Amino acid sequence: MNKSGNRVKLLFLLLFIYVFAQFSWWAVLIIKLNNIIYANNDILSHKIWMIAGEAAVFALLLTAGFYLTYRFYKKEIELTKHQRNFMQAVTHEIKTPVTAVKLLLQTLQKHNLNPDKQALIINKAIHETDRLQQLTENVLAVTGFDENKINANLQLQNLSVLLTTLLKDLKQSIGQNHITLTNIADNLYCKFDTYGLQTIITNLYDNAIKYSPVNSEIRITALQENQTIKIEITDHAPPIPANMKHKIFEKFFRLGNEETRIARGTGLGLYIVKHWVRIMRASIEVMPQKTGNTFVLIFYV
Repeated sequence: MNKSGNRVKLLFLLLFIYVFAQFSWWAVLIIKLNNIIYANNDILSHKIWMIAGEAAVFALLLTAGFYLTYRFYKKEIELTKHQRNFMQAVTHEIKTPVTAVKLLLQTLQKHNLNPDKQALIINKAIHETDRLQQLTENVLAVTGFDENKINANLQLQNLSVLLTTLLKDLKQSIGQNHITLTNIADNLYCKFDTYGLQTIITNLYDNAIKYSPVNSEIRITALQENQTIKIEITDHAPPIPANMKHKIFEKFFRLGNEETRIARGTGLGLYIVKHWVRIMRASIEVMPQKTGNTFVLIFYV
């Protein structure tokens, strides 16, 4: 929290202490006056205690008000921080591929390259534009989820075929610097939204790639267990702390400091995953391991 936030926090604390001290002092004065003036008058004494009781209720409500106001303030401060981190991340995410595409196009323009080198540069440019497209789709998806405008088109389909094809493409596009091991059982059928599942797997795989060391293994399995189909993606990223397991699915949330973080990202991927999982009536959980994390996606047959 910045200096301004600490000042407001201190002001809340001092104000609460002052109000509590004032009520306590008034209570002491009322009791003293009651003992001096109305010691032998039971009716007046009873009224004094009624007033004291009402004051105590008021003090309790005031304390609750302070607490709720502070909680709201703290939540707003955290949201502002996450939004600031998001803007920094988005700026970087946009700037990097745009700069790369510009350099690649300038290279094509200035040099007379052979067809193989031209094809290589064009493929790199397409990859960078894919990154921009993914960022745009993520932002639009968040807006759609926040406004309840996205619905799932659930159809009974072959999950094995979609996963095999999608992972093959992902390995070639973003997984070239890692070892991806897959174990996809044949003929896994369940109801899912094609675009939604592609988005989930792409975000989880991309997340594993971003936070795992180069040349490390990414394991993906899909198996049926009784009435469920489980898709597990295991990486070699730093294990997620137990108290952060649910926070990582919040909008804009990212572990660490945005200014010193090496891994790219916007804090939207897992938020989008959570919502697609919800509207497809599936479930997801993360299980930290000794040398990584396993995201478990569960579909009910």
